[in-house]
Amino acid sequence: TCRPIKTHVLSKLFYKIIIRLLNSWGQANKTNLSKILLLQKKALRLIHFANKRDSALTFFVESNILPINFSYYESIVLLMYDVVHQNAPANISNLFTFVSNVHSYNTRSSASKNLYTQFSRTNMQKNSLSRVGVRLWNKIPEDLRKMPKIKFKKKLRSLLFNNLEKLGYNAEISNLDFS
Repeated sequence: TCRPIKTHVLSKLFYKIIIRLLNSWGQANKTNLSKILLLQKKALRLIHFANKRDSALTFFVESNILPINFSYYESIVLLMYDVVHQNAPANISNLFTFVSNVHSYNTRSSASKNLYTQFSRTNMQKNSLSRVGVRLWNKIPEDLRKMPKIKFKKKLRSLLFNNLEKLGYNAEISNLDFS
């Protein structure tokens, strides 16, 4: 009876540390993120008293903890929700423009209130908040975007766990499926 309590406390404690440092780590290159993911998997195996060769995927799901890259996607999408619903600080909101504000044509993108994707010449720009946020937000279905924030958060989390189970740890933004 003591083991589940220890597991729960340790996993939540570890997860809180990861989330606090997510803003600094989120945009790190893949090499550094893979090292953090490896440490996260080792910690989960340790918390669950598992063998080092056991897949940590089940432990992520059991503990209701997202891997570092999925947690980053979650935090970006939640920030984008605040931007679109005008709850984000002005300096962040000013980084984004709706497609309908860029041109007057009635397109599917402007009708679905997609954000305008700015051209990026360098990888540093492509991985910046203003580009990643737009790519992630535009992938989310319109009915999900209109949900109240609490429901949106729960649905987003369950969709991210579905993607984790389907695609594995190293899912790219282009492969994520939010439908």
